[in-house]
Amino acid sequence: MNYYLLIYDRKEGKLIEEPKQYSSKDRKKAWKDRLEFEIEHKDEEHIESVVFGAKSLDDLKKTHGRYFFNYNADRNTAKKIRQEIKKLKKM
Repeated sequence: MNYYLLIYDRKEGKLIEEPKQYSSKDRKKAWKDRLEFEIEHKDEEHIESVVFGAKSLDDLKKTHGRYFFNYNADRNTAKKIRQEIKKLKKM
């Protein structure tokens, strides 16, 4: 099993760093790094740090997908598409 440290910005709806991978023998380091990050960013309530265990990053993306997709960007894209559809309907 691998462990992954994820740093997520709730306001932006996306990861702000690439996931950091740890081997099973380094899982304590993953938790230590997470704690250090939490202490450094304690006043930034919109920043979330989590450690997950998974066989692979792909497996983690399947089980915790919300951390890997930029929902704000997807929302903006959907809004633009709806606006374009409205314009086309008026033609």
